[in-house]
Amino acid sequence: MGNTFREVKCFKCGHIFMWQKDGIEYQSEYRLESTNELLGIAACPKCGTDMLVIPHILEGISKDSNGIVESGIRGI
Repeated sequence: MGNTFREVKCFKCGHIFMWQKDGIEYQSEYRLESTNELLGIAACPKCGTDMLVIPHILEGISKDSNGIVESGIRGI
């Protein structure tokens, strides 16, 4: 995902906002089941909805979406 800003669209309210991967270690990490690609975590600044960010796709998705694998991170 790199350290560049990109647009993300909230799947709930449709708000488009700028997002940058923050480098914070979270208690869980999320990956696409099909590719094992690591997803970013964002929150819509307009409605506060938490979402996952898929690289190269504008619209964020719910953490409960099909095809998402959640795993805990050791050491936290």
